[in-house]
Amino acid sequence: MVLDRSPPSSFVISSISIHHSTQDIILAYIADQMPANKKNQLLDAIINTIDDYMDQAIEQEDFLKMKMMARHLEKLLSHAPLMTNLSQGFLRSKLGSVYYFISDHRSHQMLKEGLEILNKQNLDQLPFEDRMRIARSFLQIGAVYTELRLGIEAKELFEKAISIFEEGELKNYADLSWGLSHLGNVHRRLGNYETARDYLERSLSLNKEHAPSKSRMARTLAYLGSVYRGLGIYEKAIDSLKKSLFLYNKNFSNDHFRVGWTLVQLGNVYRDLGEYEVAKTYLEGGVTIFRHHLQENHINMGLTLGYLGNCYRELGEYKKSFDCLQQSLRIYQKYSSESPVRTGWVLFNLASTYKMMGNTHESEKLFDKVSEIYSRYCGENNILKARLLRDIAGIYCDKKRLGEAEAFIKKSLKILQPSNHIDLYKSLETLGEIYLKKSIHPSYANDSHERQNLKSQALDSFREALTIIDQHFSKNSAHRRRILSKIKDIVGDKT
Repeated sequence: MVLDRSPPSSFVISSISIHHSTQDIILAYIADQMPANKKNQLLDAIINTIDDYMDQAIEQEDFLKMKMMARHLEKLLSHAPLMTNLSQGFLRSKLGSVYYFISDHRSHQMLKEGLEILNKQNLDQLPFEDRMRIARSFLQIGAVYTELRLGIEAKELFEKAISIFEEGELKNYADLSWGLSHLGNVHRRLGNYETARDYLERSLSLNKEHAPSKSRMARTLAYLGSVYRGLGIYEKAIDSLKKSLFLYNKNFSNDHFRVGWTLVQLGNVYRDLGEYEVAKTYLEGGVTIFRHHLQENHINMGLTLGYLGNCYRELGEYKKSFDCLQQSLRIYQKYSSESPVRTGWVLFNLASTYKMMGNTHESEKLFDKVSEIYSRYCGENNILKARLLRDIAGIYCDKKRLGEAEAFIKKSLKILQPSNHIDLYKSLETLGEIYLKKSIHPSYANDSHERQNLKSQALDSFREALTIIDQHFSKNSAHRRRILSKIKDIVGDKT
């Protein structure tokens, strides 16, 4: 039934499926028979109802509904001249988000077009409901930009949305909480972990106080767990992620997309802890769920296969590692212009696997490509940059360009030391390796004093790394065993 009035606020669509011929009849009627004012009111009511429906489908990451609605949104937009600019902006932003989930290459352009329309709207002249819809559209576009590593653009959109949710005396606390969750997540992606934690904790507090939502709380807890991992607070990371997983399993199916995402995050925490078998179980579980929802070429699939490939390498399963990383690389090469650093990350890990397989020639070729990418995209002085610098130092160390390797690793340490970040142990371990290689370099062949001095510096670096490891890891940690072995080799060599 086509109504000439807006549906009640409680009206909810569980599904929409209208045959294309029926759609054409309805649109022809609206275009040719109805007075202009009635036509605009009816179209606005229809599009607002669809917009609200898509808000729910996108937030819940309901792939079935999104795939079903893609064709309907395309059909509606083919009649754009019948619509207001605002309605077109809403529909384009929704279709762009759907395209991202179903791996349609038109996603970025569609979102850009929708955003251009929404940014031109004069918010002061719009009713409250339309302002809220614009803010929610900003969240959805920003969420996709976050996944595409367009962090600065995403952050600006989230901040715009939050300013709309905060306006006036009657603040929209439910959506404000959700906006803060997204803002915290993009700061996580940008490596600003302390800022991310503040926003996420505020989001959780508002959610509990004003608008309890199990799904939003579960997502925010998962983001927070990932932030704790970035901060090296692994016990809290596991606790937060397991709370998130509990909420998802209690309120959604056990193969929901976000269950898979949370399993992957848990796998990464256990991989950091050196518990590779546990990590493998979680990561494989996440990949299985992702394959149920995502196309093989989806960017999230590429990221997760990269994580799993790294885990396989640590376990000595080099063939599996190589296969996963090759699949990951094929996916990321499709998005290389949007995610150059991630492409570099995959190349670095593939090169590391080649190295462990004894294929030095291929590993060195890939390491050269990584150095070129990383040197162009080292941004602000944050934890992510410290990790890139450490990777570059490791590459130069392998190439025996030890002076450059030492310079890069010391830059990494300079970033990490003020906050005493747990990643310090990794950079200290790399510094120790550089000193060891320098101690056996031919240039010091006739200088026993300098050789011994370099070994002592290596020993100091390893011991300092061990002190940090003992503060954060169990006594049987793989990291602790590895560092102790290196210390023993030096001490044994001295005696």
